[in-house]
Amino acid sequence: MKTMYDFYTLDSKEYQQVDTLIPSIKRTVSDENDLHQTALHASQDMPRSLRAMFAEFRGEHLGVALRVDGFEIDDSLIGATPSNTHSSLNRPIMREDIYLVLMAYCLGTPYSFASQQGGHLTQNIVPMKSVELTQLGAGSKEELVWHTEDAFSDNRPDFILLLGLRNPQSVATTVCALPPETDNEDIDALFSKNFYFLPDSDHASHLAQATGEAARAAYLRMQEILKHPIKESILFGDRERPYIRIDPHFMKFANIEDESVAAYFRLADRIDSAQQDIVINPGELLIIDNHRAVHGRRSFTARYNDRDRWLKKINVTQDFKRMREYNIHERSFAI
Repeated sequence: MKTMYDFYTLDSKEYQQVDTLIPSIKRTVSDENDLHQTALHASQDMPRSLRAMFAEFRGEHLGVALRVDGFEIDDSLIGATPSNTHSSLNRPIMREDIYLVLMAYCLGTPYSFASQQGGHLTQNIVPMKSVELTQLGAGSKEELVWHTEDAFSDNRPDFILLLGLRNPQSVATTVCALPPETDNEDIDALFSKNFYFLPDSDHASHLAQATGEAARAAYLRMQEILKHPIKESILFGDRERPYIRIDPHFMKFANIEDESVAAYFRLADRIDSAQQDIVINPGELLIIDNHRAVHGRRSFTARYNDRDRWLKKINVTQDFKRMREYNIHERSFAI
C-alpha cells in the first residue's frame, strides 16, 4: 500500500547546523514570549535544504504528512515523563522545545490556544489515568479516533507538529488522507453545511474557574460555540482537491435526513479502512497537514511511571493576522 506521507532524514551537516543553533537561542531566552520572537529570526539560519523541503510540503507537492528523522535526543537528559498536562506557568524551556519551534517557523507561525495547557507554546502529550478512557490526547486505553485537530475552530492549525521524546511501547499515530474512492456524489453532499463541530473538554471546561482576562475570554468563547454552533461542511475549498474538517466524537448533524449524513458514514468507513500507522520514535518529527489529513492514535496500556510515552506538539498557522483579535493573552502567541 502506498504511504500517505514523505520521509526526510537530517544529514550530519544539517543536524550539526541545527544543533549549533539551539544552544545559542537557549542562552538568550527567558520565557516563551522570548522564544517565539527569537526563533522567528533564528529560523532563517535553519538548513536551506530543510526549508526547501518544507516549502514543497507547504505547497502541497508532497503527501499529507511528512516525517523528519535525524534529531538526537538523550533520554538521560530530558527528565521524567510529565505525569499530567497541567503545566506550571514558568516551566523550563527544553532543547526539544526550541527544535520544535524552529521547525514550526519553517512552515508558518507557531501559536497556541489559551484554553489548552495554559496557552503554552509547545504542549506535552502524555497519558493521564484520570482520562485514559476518553477521546482526549491524554487518553490511552481507548483508541483516539481519527479527526481534524481543533475542528470546531475557524482558527484551527494549518499544520500540527508532533515530536517524539519517548515511545517505549511503539504506540502508533494514525494518519489518513481523503480516500480517493470518495465519489463525486459524496463529495458534493459533504460540501453541504449540515454539521456542527464542538470543542472537546480540553477546550470547553477546564477554564471554568479561570479569572484572568484572556483565560476567561477563551472560556466564554468555547461556551458560545457549545450553545450556538454554526453549521459547517465536512469538505470545503476546491471540489477537485477538497480540504477536510471532521471529528466524529465532537460533531453533530443539523438535519439527520440530509444526504450528507449517509455520505459522512460512507466516508468514515473508508477512513477506518485506509488509515496508516506511524510510530513516532524519539527524535522523529511528524508534520500533518491539518486540512488534507486526519490523525489519531492507537490504544495502549500506560504504565504511569516516569518513562511513559511522551510527545511534544505545536500548532502552526500560515495566517496569524486573522487571529489577532483573539490575541489578548499575556503569551503573545496564544489566542
